Amino acid sequence: MSTPQSIQEQLQSLEPSAIIELFELQLTAAVNGVDSTFYYHAGTNELSANIVFNGVTYTAFPIEVEGFEVTSKGTLPRPTMRIANANSSISALLVLYNPLQAKVTRIRTCKKFLDAVNFTSGNATADPTAKFEDEIWYIDRVANEN
Repeated sequence: MSTPQSIQEQLQSLEPSAIIELFELQLTAAVNGVDSTFYYHAGTNELSANIVFNGVTYTAFPIEVEGFEVTSKGTLPRPTMRIANANSSISALLVLYNPLQAKVTRIRTCKKFLDAVNFTSGNATADPTAKFEDEIWYIDRVANEN
């Protein structure tokens, strides 16, 4: 079984594996009107198809995030997420459900730790425990929809 040390070793190796960002958007009936979780990844690092990590399929979707940097100046980061409205799916989500206070979890791992099903010859290094600490954020506003 791998430990978080596996991530550190990977980052310090001469040929580190690509870092993969996964996102979970969790809506709850009490706050958003439905109990549902959506799983996305940005389709970067030569992974433009859906990917599986820890048995969960993450849909490739054009997502851009920024502002996760943590500083020692006392101000908290205020990340922003831009999601392409491919097939009007985001507009439909906004019409059907109120996304405010929905939970967004950012999961970061390395490509070499993704589930074996992602690779034609399998993956002996697949390890769902080898990841950075999850980051949890809550949607406080929808700045723009077009």
